[in-house]
Amino acid sequence: MSEVRTTPLPARRLLKISEAASYCGMSANHFKAHVRVAPLKFGGSLRYDRVAIDKWLDNLGNPTPPTTGRGLGNARQQNSAH
Repeated sequence: MSEVRTTPLPARRLLKISEAASYCGMSANHFKAHVRVAPLKFGGSLRYDRVAIDKWLDNLGNPTPPTTGRGLGNARQQNSAH
């Protein structure tokens, strides 16, 4: 008797809005309002890249630090120099 090799298929990468929202554990309306991942357009349908969603989720807890040399402090220094 030969062995049957069962290799699982990879999860789909491109998701419909309902699938992407479910993947994130939220409603489709909440997903559309709050998730900042641009959909990909194929003909008349939109799909969300699961990898892009993962990157967006990974960055939620890692806010970008403010860039040095910008902000109100420098504007005050420039205005006082004139």
